[in-house]
Amino acid sequence: MSAGADEANTISGDAEACEQISAAVDRINGAGISSSAEISEAEGSLFAPLARVANMAARTGIWEGDTSGGATTAEVVDAAAKVAAPSVGAAAINDGVTDKDRTVYEVWAVSEGLHELAEACAAVGEEMSVTAFVFPTPPAEGQEPAPAPEPAAPEAPSILPGFKDAGNGLAYKFVDDAQCDYLSCVQVELYAYGDCPTSVYLEGSTIDGAGTVYGMTNDLLGPLRSGDTAIATLTIVDDAATGVRLNEITCI
Repeated sequence: MSAGADEANTISGDAEACEQISAAVDRINGAGISSSAEISEAEGSLFAPLARVANMAARTGIWEGDTSGGATTAEVVDAAAKVAAPSVGAAAINDGVTDKDRTVYEVWAVSEGLHELAEACAAVGEEMSVTAFVFPTPPAEGQEPAPAPEPAAPEAPSILPGFKDAGNGLAYKFVDDAQCDYLSCVQVELYAYGDCPTSVYLEGSTIDGAGTVYGMTNDLLGPLRSGDTAIATLTIVDDAATGVRLNEITCI
């Protein structure tokens, strides 16, 4: 189950970063949210696409020898990262346990990041069409909410036989008979023993039988609930490469 054709796995350059983040903010503004203190679980889920594109924009420089992923300018990269992190928190709202102060604080932090990002985009000649939310409620002065409690790590996660623990509530194993389309590929089956409410990102190096690295490959999957399984497809475009060495499996 690879990412849909209408969802690119990377953002390339400042122009695309500024444009895609603007579009995600515009979709949130169009949801009719009246106050960040009253965001529902369904409305909170609209922050997941914002977290996704902001994370992709901020990913530049993490792949050795690769310059195609993420925004280009350091100021745009840094500002996109400040949008991404609190967007993940805003997307994780749960109607049954929502801390209203925490929600207000997360959305306000996204707003502050967007202000910085708009300035960074303008500085490189890439004006954002939408630069702010229409509904944010500032936190009460001097009443920054206490940090959210850290989730308890499972003492002994229940992982299906044959899977290896990747951390972050995810386990994996390689698929013996990969179903590739036109190019060579390696497929990885994932098992979620914890919830990943945003996206699952995989990255690997393409290698030959001797372990020589030729390039990189990646895939991005949607949210996974505890107990879900999914298939990621890592395409091999390098003629000399015959396999993939996994470098990263994470919930972003």
